[in-house]
Amino acid sequence: MIWSIRLIIFGGHLMMVGYLTFRSENIPKLISILLLIASFAYMIIHVCYTFLPQLNAFTSVLEAVLTIPMVLGELGFGIWLLFKGGKVPLVRDGGLTKKQMNIQ
Repeated sequence: MIWSIRLIIFGGHLMMVGYLTFRSENIPKLISILLLIASFAYMIIHVCYTFLPQLNAFTSVLEAVLTIPMVLGELGFGIWLLFKGGKVPLVRDGGLTKKQMNIQ
């Protein structure tokens, strides 16, 4: 039960991450949408496990169906961060460009 409550909170965290990635222009929208689906899935599944134990059969089927977008969203975001995220564009001279220094 404690674990499910923590995963409900994690779903809220994942919702914020999914929203921020959706608003970002750098991160692919597919990954953002999968993260948002995963956030709702975590919250719905674990609310059902915690507060509606009589629906365990339905919750198990729901969890089996939603596992694929959950895994794809989280792994996709992790792999994207590993290979594409956080890359800073190189400046050839080692200094700022005229646009960055606000020179006309």
